[in-house]
Amino acid sequence: MLRLYGLMHVADPAVLATDPASPGALKVDVYLRNAATLAASAKVADMPFALVSNAADWVAARLSGLGLKDAATVLPGDFARDVPGGIPFQAAHYKLDLMSMFASGELGDQVALVDLDMVVQRKFELPDPDALTVYDIWHHVAPAYGEDRVGVDLDLFEVPAGSRHWFGGEFIAGSPARFAELSAEIEKIWPGYVAALGTTHHTGDEMVVTSALLRLAARGLPLRDAGELGLVQRWWSARTLSPIPPLSQSIDAAMLHLPADKDYLASRAGQAFDPRTFPAQYRDHARGRRRLGMVKNVVDVLRGRGSQHLPQLA
Repeated sequence: MLRLYGLMHVADPAVLATDPASPGALKVDVYLRNAATLAASAKVADMPFALVSNAADWVAARLSGLGLKDAATVLPGDFARDVPGGIPFQAAHYKLDLMSMFASGELGDQVALVDLDMVVQRKFELPDPDALTVYDIWHHVAPAYGEDRVGVDLDLFEVPAGSRHWFGGEFIAGSPARFAELSAEIEKIWPGYVAALGTTHHTGDEMVVTSALLRLAARGLPLRDAGELGLVQRWWSARTLSPIPPLSQSIDAAMLHLPADKDYLASRAGQAFDPRTFPAQYRDHARGRRRLGMVKNVVDVLRGRGSQHLPQLA
């Protein structure tokens, strides 16, 4: 059985010093509520989900303080990576350590790292137990930043020339043996990545993982695309730098990643998740977000800035 795991890394000492029963809002609460919504959807789909954290006791207590006791299983994790402070997506870099934990086999024979701002709409298994199942979002990234720019960045990490793939950080799944290969390759890349911080189009785990996967694939590691398989789709209800497929082409995925809708997903925490009604409810929400995007485009044009691509529903 495929087991899903999300990351909840809390590094801010001020947050950890806060009484987890405090009624005051914390920035971390949105992510914890997202985790509760994801866990509820995974439970309906009969897929085990757990949250792995460097502060498991505090996270579990905070969930309880939010009225979400036992909404998600919380497990302790060992996060020893030296991640430079103040960089974009700092916490996301600890996904690399979670992949190393997967390699031990202690978290299961088939495991998946997933982002918290996702929902599970139906149960699924990996199509190829011997492969790593990843999510290729080249069609999102290349038009936004330019193929040449992305290619130059990948060249920094000795990726084979002509690689036209970029793997999203919201989903990567496979066996401990395959994660062991990936983790070993990540560690080879990590020093060069840290040295190049601030020079690439992207800062975050995706830069490292994409480079490692493309290097491994060139040496024969099998990859399967979760997007092509209908397992995962990332969809933005906000404006984007490049056009993306309409919601109608994404809404039926087994897992839906909604990075622009963290607040919406957080608002559903503690509620029962019904995969039969969620698509229509989300479509109504996205329609309102599209109207907001139209207003923002008008404002940008009036201020002499270019408009961005609006989300399309159909």
